Amino acid sequence: MADEKATLREIHWRHVFPWLAIFRTFGVALDLKKMALGGLGALTMTFGWFLLASLFETVAGGNEQVSAAAAEVRGWPWDRNEWHTFAVSDNPAAIALLEELQKTGLPISAADYEKIGAVRFVEDLERSGVRVTPSDRTAIEAAFGVKKRFVILNELQRSPLSTLWQLGTNWRFVLKPVEVLVRPFRDVFARRNEFVSTVFALVCGLWGALVWAFFGGAITRIAAVQFARDEKISLKESVQFAASKFLSYGGAPAIPLAFVAFFAVLCLVGGLISRIPGVGAIFAGVLWILPLVAGFVMAIILVGWAVGWPLMFSTISVEGSDSFDALSRSFAYIFQRPWHYLFYAIVAAVFGSLCSFFVVLFADLMIHMTQWAVAWGGGDKLLGQLFFYAPDASGWGSSTDPSVATPNGLNKIGAICTGIWLYLVFLLLVGFVYSYFWSASTIIYYLLRRDVDNTEMQEVFLEGEGDDMDIPGEHAAPTSPVVSSGEPPQTAG
Repeated sequence: MADEKATLREIHWRHVFPWLAIFRTFGVALDLKKMALGGLGALTMTFGWFLLASLFETVAGGNEQVSAAAAEVRGWPWDRNEWHTFAVSDNPAAIALLEELQKTGLPISAADYEKIGAVRFVEDLERSGVRVTPSDRTAIEAAFGVKKRFVILNELQRSPLSTLWQLGTNWRFVLKPVEVLVRPFRDVFARRNEFVSTVFALVCGLWGALVWAFFGGAITRIAAVQFARDEKISLKESVQFAASKFLSYGGAPAIPLAFVAFFAVLCLVGGLISRIPGVGAIFAGVLWILPLVAGFVMAIILVGWAVGWPLMFSTISVEGSDSFDALSRSFAYIFQRPWHYLFYAIVAAVFGSLCSFFVVLFADLMIHMTQWAVAWGGGDKLLGQLFFYAPDASGWGSSTDPSVATPNGLNKIGAICTGIWLYLVFLLLVGFVYSYFWSASTIIYYLLRRDVDNTEMQEVFLEGEGDDMDIPGEHAAPTSPVVSSGEPPQTAG
């Protein structure tokens, strides 16, 4: 009897665990085209906010709420240290704490700060009124995680597990696009906001949505084709696609807000009726069930909108559809598979935190090696002046070093030119955050579509073709009999 041969089949882990596709996000996001689009989008958004802040401050004429809101949105990506902070001892209250230290402080060493921890330090600080010296301030910054070059390498050597855990949970950095885009709308729905400040917040939110309707659409289009086909479309093709679908990209997140506005107006009318002397309050109390129903509907819409708007852009980029399809799919996928969506989002956030850290660390290493090599020929003094105008949030500059004089003459021209190149590098780092966010949103959309609609993740809309992209080999006619058992095919007879 012939020996029977067992055939060992390869296990395709991505078929068993489809969510492993999320780990492709780093390769998809690490693309100069997407990073450039992300950086340019962030720059365009902040530039528009800067102009709007100046306009509304002028119109409001010193209104405190408008001035506070304008100060919050006015600023460039390189002005905000949280863009470039991968501190091991990260403390969300560090910035406020350091501002408070300008008035009071505790004259102890940085090592003592690390021992007592941030919470204990704040408690002691509240009981202290001692002025802090500049040297103490430097020590405090180092202790509380304000980024210094390569300090992370020392932390990895000293406490690798704890450091990796904190780096892997630096979700605020990865979710920065969500925070930036949702923040104006948070102010729109804040109570006790004045009319002018509410309008200002709404206009800022709409401007951000329009900016990312274009740039986010272009990024998700590149990511959609790359993920499905392992091919990269050109920057021109992605921009043309985003421009042709701009109204769909912009309309998808606007439609839910229009419904919220409709129900809000109904409640506003009820509020006006309640002002009628005497019977107004009774009328409002008896019919309060109607505002409750309206509030319930608005809450459902806002929940779906807040967590689902990234999927709207991905829907249009993958399916080539319109606003209504993007809206219906995003809401359906979220409410039908909420735990799947939450799991995918957590995996993408943890993985993105680690990926972003390595991208930032590589950029630091690149700048450090550049400085190290150039300093051998030009000297530290010239190098300090060349890096005088580096982005504030990068940690690469020398403007805070008292030993470095302000450049002038030809040195100033050289410093400005060097600064321009460094700003471009920093914008690419900012762009990577947006590239990762939109790429992850696209891949999560593919996963949710597979879970809900049982659609293969290789299917993507291609312009110029009548049908969506077919799975390779799915409809190809076999040239020979397909036998899965390894035995030769049987013939009739």
